[in-house]
Amino acid sequence: MQHPYTTKLTYKAKKGTWPALRGELYEKDVLIGTFERKSVVDNIIPPITYKFRSDASLARFDDFSDSLSIEETIEALI
Repeated sequence: MQHPYTTKLTYKAKKGTWPALRGELYEKDVLIGTFERKSVVDNIIPPITYKFRSDASLARFDDFSDSLSIEETIEALI
């Protein structure tokens, strides 16, 4: 059984090992949230930040993430 979550990158920097990026999270075909990672500064990779459109979608995605963090799950989906 395939999971219902996908990501869509709306921006990705052209340079860097860990480029800045922005994107959207979808559950089936419904937009449930957005995420971004800023550019690397002083060799420190910033974390992925996210914002869900509702508490219910956050709870479902967190349940799907299981033992991974939400940030790790988003990165795996990318």
